Amino acid sequence: MDEQELKDFIEFTTGEPFEEPEEVDIPSDWDMYITYLDDNKALILLDLSLAQIAPIADYNQLFGVQIAINQPTEDGFYTDEEQPRLFAVEDRVEAVFTQEGLCKFVATVTTAGTRMMYFYAKEADILPALVGKVAAEHKDYQFNYMIQADAQWNFYYSVLYPSVLELQLMKNRYVLKSMEDA
Repeated sequence: MDEQELKDFIEFTTGEPFEEPEEVDIPSDWDMYITYLDDNKALILLDLSLAQIAPIADYNQLFGVQIAINQPTEDGFYTDEEQPRLFAVEDRVEAVFTQEGLCKFVATVTTAGTRMMYFYAKEADILPALVGKVAAEHKDYQFNYMIQADAQWNFYYSVLYPSVLELQLMKNRYVLKSMEDA
């Protein structure tokens, strides 16, 4: 059953016109934590606020842009010297994929010498060309990407979202910061 047939069916069976659900816009709540992924130390920065509204029906394609760190540290992270340049590249990737690719930026994972930026997209067809666009602008970095269907946002909840223990450690960090400020 295609989308129009579904709309017609809903209108016929309920007697009310089908309306697309409005997208809820809630403030971002970015935080980070350190964990292990595939036996490697990983730094995850993610928007925790999305857990209140995900999955978002129209954003059903998980999309990741991988940026190879040029001089990773022993634990696979970036150096203080490389950080400004890497963050500038990351800002450009975010701008291109949220504005031109109409994606939702959900997380960044730094592990094993790479920085992977995760998005959920409505349409995956244009995304590889946008990776090429950004890669052409930043030839001093190597880029790769992945796309997979994930309508239920399983990757967000099972890989990116912190465990109960990690959430508690994050809250403890807030408490300690508040105590220091007081």
